[in-house]
Amino acid sequence: PWLEVNGGFNSMSFSLDALKAKSALNYQGIADVEGGTIKTRLFYGSVRFLAVPKSRTNPYAEVAVGYFKTTAEDVFVQDGRPPGDLINSMPGVSGMMVAPSFGLQYALADYWSAYVRYSYIATLNDQFSPGDLLQPVSGTREDPTGSLVIQAIAVGIMVRF
Repeated sequence: PWLEVNGGFNSMSFSLDALKAKSALNYQGIADVEGGTIKTRLFYGSVRFLAVPKSRTNPYAEVAVGYFKTTAEDVFVQDGRPPGDLINSMPGVSGMMVAPSFGLQYALADYWSAYVRYSYIATLNDQFSPGDLLQPVSGTREDPTGSLVIQAIAVGIMVRF
């Protein structure tokens, strides 16, 4: 009862702030900045260690290992003036991910529990480059690549079968 093995799927997206994007793109004009949403999907298996298995309130530690895939919509500014439309894109990245988590679960009934969890999700691919979406209209700037790291606090309900 002190060890659980779980599987999971998580999908999240982060959108572009169009007003701040215009500034980063050095765009002077009235056309809207469109696109730029970054989507990440996680598929994982995890092991959860329960500190006090028979208690109603139970702190736990969890380690998840799995696969991630991140894609992005192109950033598009439609402009009839020269030099024309601006389209920036970011290459997709994928690979292994590791996510240690700490949390607290509270048993609501025999098969239902509520939980709160803090997760630190680290990807093992250093080619994530969201700055490619905000390359300026004229010229380019160096965009460092790195690993995608997500920190999250999740609250939810879990059902045990």
